[in-house]
Amino acid sequence: MDLNALLTRRKKSRLQRFIALCRTKIGLRAAKRQGPAFQQTNLANNPTELASMDPLFTVWPPYRFSFIEGTNIWLFDVRSLLTEKKRLGEKPFTSVPISSQTLTRLQTHVQWLTRRRYSFDSTVLEGVVVSSHLQKIVELCLLIDSHGYLTNVAWFELATVPKVQQFVNYLNYQWSELPLTTQRTFVPSPQTTLVTFHSTPHTANALNQVYTKLIEFLTNIPLKEDRAIATVYILRAIVQVSGPARLAFPWLL
Repeated sequence: MDLNALLTRRKKSRLQRFIALCRTKIGLRAAKRQGPAFQQTNLANNPTELASMDPLFTVWPPYRFSFIEGTNIWLFDVRSLLTEKKRLGEKPFTSVPISSQTLTRLQTHVQWLTRRRYSFDSTVLEGVVVSSHLQKIVELCLLIDSHGYLTNVAWFELATVPKVQQFVNYLNYQWSELPLTTQRTFVPSPQTTLVTFHSTPHTANALNQVYTKLIEFLTNIPLKEDRAIATVYILRAIVQVSGPARLAFPWLL
């Protein structure tokens, strides 16, 4: 028997086993992020995507997200969340609030998509256009919601650059009032302000800039209990510039 041919077969066999193992691990990681029905759409109780009403199998796999609610499994397109949360200002598709564990997993998947440059821009569902700054707002709201505070995207859609600047000023004032030890709990390196605002004539750019920083701030805090405290500081700032937020959280004033 040709030894070189034997080695080649062995190498091919090992390579095939390695590829199969990689696919299994990738599949398990995706299932952990995207839920039990992301590959087998027939497991979902809803036969169609809950916003677009398209068949579930037509949703491109990276955008699929599923979760268990009681005895039901729901599957939807992550991009639908952007439009539903914008329109309703509440948990989408169900009268029962989504669990904090599911919201955390959803936030993780949205970040995974963002890091890999999957586009949320110019997505039109039921006549609603999703812009990049709205994507950031929804990401931030998901982070806050995962700690038990029900937010509304509309609170964070500040209408003017001066209003965004006012929000930043409240954030930085609160930061300056924190003891140094508390600041270091949130941000290890010395930081005189929480958000450095660079002037821009465009409100969307201003919102993108500020909310990108706040998402980074929250996700970099190691302990969940510290992140929960940090979300309160953000809410205390937004109630100063948003009337509906004040009505929802009067105890933060």
